[in-house]
Amino acid sequence: MINIEITSQNAFMQHLLKKDTFDEYILTSAIIKREVSLTLENSAGEGDTEPLYKDYRAIIYDFIKGSVAPKYMKLVLKSKDNPKNVSGRFINIIYKDGTMSLTTGIAYETFVLDKESEREWDDYINRFIALLF
Repeated sequence: MINIEITSQNAFMQHLLKKDTFDEYILTSAIIKREVSLTLENSAGEGDTEPLYKDYRAIIYDFIKGSVAPKYMKLVLKSKDNPKNVSGRFINIIYKDGTMSLTTGIAYETFVLDKESEREWDDYINRFIALLF
């Protein structure tokens, strides 16, 4: 697991809300707090098609847009492709108190001592973020 502070928030938000950069990730959850809150939860059951971020990006953008930043935002995105013994590779994007960060996570199907999948995911996300800026 790594934590990356997003220093170029405007550029990152362009990728998140206006470009297709994250479109092929599964939307696990989204919480956005302004004067009112917006909460989106993935309720797909086993065998159901999971919702892609691209299908909800416009809703999230419409809720966030404006001259005042949200008080809080957390998006959890999941990779569609997972290696053996991994049930999910995640990106957690959090905006709070004027600071934005991205944290990686991985969920294993069973307990494993080998954390190579986690290191590979972290390395991939580091390279992915570096390409955005």
